[in-house]
Amino acid sequence: MRARGGLPFTYIQPTFYASDNGISKDFREAHPDWMLGNDAWRTIDYTDPGAQAFVRARFKALGDAGLAGLMVDYCDDL
Repeated sequence: MRARGGLPFTYIQPTFYASDNGISKDFREAHPDWMLGNDAWRTIDYTDPGAQAFVRARFKALGDAGLAGLMVDYCDDL
């Protein structure tokens, strides 16, 4: 992609909805303290220091792998 003048970007929507499309149940149950209100059925609380460190590490790994850009869409429930 870079050789042809493009930049690799991706889109992430790190939210949880009551469906199979979102933050996995096993992740939410392993880290309920990172969810809003410490509730495993809600989305990530981005003010929680543990959640912040986790998300930063994941985004850094994407950059280290060569990703040039990231569009993160936060939904209304935040």
